[in-house]
Amino acid sequence: MPISLVTRDDFYALSKAIKKHGWKFLATKLKLKAAARVKAQWDTYQSAGTNWWDISMVRDRWNRKITGNEKYDWEQYVVEKYVGNRQNLSILSIGCGTGEKERVFAKFPQFSAIVGMDVSEKSIQKAREIASQNQYSTISYRADDFTKADFGQEKFDFVLFYSSLHHFRNIEALLQNNVIPVLKSGGLVIVFEYTGPNRFQYHRNQLEEANRCLSLLPSSMKLRSDDTVKRTIYQPGLLRTILNDPSEAPSSESILPSIQKWLRPLEEKPVGGAILHMLLKDIAHHFTDTSNSEAIKYLGTLFQEEDAFYEKTGQSDFWFGVYGLKELGNSRKS
Repeated sequence: MPISLVTRDDFYALSKAIKKHGWKFLATKLKLKAAARVKAQWDTYQSAGTNWWDISMVRDRWNRKITGNEKYDWEQYVVEKYVGNRQNLSILSIGCGTGEKERVFAKFPQFSAIVGMDVSEKSIQKAREIASQNQYSTISYRADDFTKADFGQEKFDFVLFYSSLHHFRNIEALLQNNVIPVLKSGGLVIVFEYTGPNRFQYHRNQLEEANRCLSLLPSSMKLRSDDTVKRTIYQPGLLRTILNDPSEAPSSESILPSIQKWLRPLEEKPVGGAILHMLLKDIAHHFTDTSNSEAIKYLGTLFQEEDAFYEKTGQSDFWFGVYGLKELGNSRKS
């Protein structure tokens, strides 16, 4: 795959960051050590509403690929398939951000204890506020580094990684030393993750196909929120990615092989994103209005193109999976 230290897209991202935070913030951030830069990134993160996950039809598409029905949410699917009528269950959600998924699972009465954990104290503070306002008494939050957290004898029925596992570096060590020890006997790991190229250094065929698909859109649907036109898709430069957030996808390619080595797959399903993840970045707002028939038509075409790309190459940058513990000793023999 092509590796780029700096790309044209980096200059656009830099100009946006300066407008939003100013030079002083950026200069301060560059002086921070890696762990502090990660924390600073997520303490100041605010969704711009311009990523592919902001599009309801994309989320429906995920449901369809996971559950077979676009209106059957994957969280409910997990509960109905793997929880059933069991009661007093617990979930540990790693990299929970502001707590969206914990609030989803808290609506199911089978769960009596849901713990969300994140390195960002500001995200955890926001999650606590929302949970309190909505009286989610089963949820608690911890501002902590999962790799250093002390759980004592506490174990969980489920461990959830929702777009967070790709922020860890040594996936095998994480599974062996941190995940498996906190799982109860019969416990499950739920994963919805970016598993594509490390540091978003996309494969050449992905970039070529994404740019071909971008050319199918009219100029009006390629306008960013700042009125510049997205004419070409570039992968982010390696230097910018590491300086901005050292935790961003350092070992994402190793996620599936590592999980398959240390855990027992119950199901794994490709969710897509090899094209749409990069294509829709910064222009997703054109496709959020489901009453806009023209935009919905173009989005449907993009879905078809990505599906065709997967059928041809087998490349999916996002995967959903549910995993159980292997029998004692099996992971060591793998």
